[in-house]
Amino acid sequence: MNRARSVAGDLRVAGRPYCWHTCIVGRAASNTAGARASSPIVPRTSGTLCAAVLDALEAVGVNGTKLALEAGLSPESLRLSGARVPAASELELLRLALKATGDPAFGLRVADFVHPGTFHVLLYAGVASATAREAFLRLVRFSRVLGDNLVYALEEHGDELFVIGKTRGRGAEYAVIEDTFLCAGVRLAPMFIQDDGVRPVRVLVARPECQVRARYEAALGAPVVFEAPFTALVFRGEAFARPLPGRNESLAAEMDRVLAAFVEGLEPESVASRATRTLTETLAVRSPSKERLSRALGMSARSLQRRLAEEGTSFRSVVDEARHAIATQHLRAGDLSVTEVAARAGFDSLGAFSRAFRRWTGSSPQGYRAASLGLGAFGSFGEGSGS
Repeated sequence: MNRARSVAGDLRVAGRPYCWHTCIVGRAASNTAGARASSPIVPRTSGTLCAAVLDALEAVGVNGTKLALEAGLSPESLRLSGARVPAASELELLRLALKATGDPAFGLRVADFVHPGTFHVLLYAGVASATAREAFLRLVRFSRVLGDNLVYALEEHGDELFVIGKTRGRGAEYAVIEDTFLCAGVRLAPMFIQDDGVRPVRVLVARPECQVRARYEAALGAPVVFEAPFTALVFRGEAFARPLPGRNESLAAEMDRVLAAFVEGLEPESVASRATRTLTETLAVRSPSKERLSRALGMSARSLQRRLAEEGTSFRSVVDEARHAIATQHLRAGDLSVTEVAARAGFDSLGAFSRAFRRWTGSSPQGYRAASLGLGAFGSFGEGSGS
C-alpha cells in the first residue's frame, strides 16, 4: 500500500518538525512575548508582489497607480526593499484589478512580472541548497518572507512531489494569488534545479474552470485539473532529488540565518494561528477546551476570547479550522479510514464529522477522498468505503 507522506518535517523550526499542519494554520512559533501584545495582529504581504500587480495592470493599459491608491497603498513604497503592506490591501487591489481587466486568469499575467528579486534572498538560499527538494522546503519554512495570504507545503505521493499553495480564503482575488504562485513556480523550478527541461507533469487548480483553459496549459506547460481538492504543482520526485550544481552548505546556512532574522522581525504569529496549530496537535487525544487551550498559550480563558475577537475570530472557529486541516490532510493521504479521520479530528461520531465536513467543503468525506484519489495523484490506498 502506497502512503502519502509530508516531507516538510525535514527542516526544523524552533526545535520541532515543520509539518503540514503548521503550514495550513500558521508558521513556526516565534517571538512569543510579542504575540501576547494587546494589539491585534495584521496579516501582511510583500510589497514587491503588489508591485508586480501594478506592472501587469500597466501592461494591459490600466492605471495601476490609481487602483493602488484606491486600495490604500502607496505605489512608490511598494518597490522599496523589505516593503510590507496589509494583506487586506493586497486583496482589495486584486479585486479592483479583476474588475478593471475582466480577466479571470489575471494571475497568469501577474506572474510575467514576478522576478528573482521578488523572493528576496529566498532564491539564493534555494540555489545554494543541496537539492531542489531542500530548496522548496526552505520556501515552506520561510514563506512569511513573501506574505501571509499564501502558505506552502511540500508532500510526496509515490514517485511524485507536490508543491502546494493554500490561500487564507476563497474567492476570485485568492484565485489570482494561486495562479501567480503556479505560474511563478513553473518558472522558478528550473532555476533551482538548473535544468530547463524540468516541468510539472500536471497542475492542480482548486478554482472552478474558467473559459481560458488553453491559456493555463500554455503558461504552465502541463495538463491542468480544475476543481481539484487543492492547488499544486506536481513534479516527478527524481528531478528534485538530484544534487544541485550550485549547492553550497555554508552559504545556505548563512541564508537561513538571514531569513530567520527577517521573519523574526516581522509581526508575531497571531493568537488564532497559534491556537489552531496547538489544537491540531491535541485534538486526537483530548476534546477541545477553551481553558486547556488558554493555558497552553499562556493566557487566561477570558484573554484568549478577547484576543480572538480582536482578530475577527472565535474559539469555535479555530477549533473548526483545526479539524478541517486535520481531516483534509488525512483524507487526501488515504492513510486512515473515514472513521479514524473523524476520531483524529476530535469528533465523537461519524455522523457529526460528515455533517461538519459537508459544511466545510460541500462534499462528503468519502466524496472528497474519492475526488482526490480520482486525480491519479496518490496511488492506491486500499479498497472499500473507508468507513
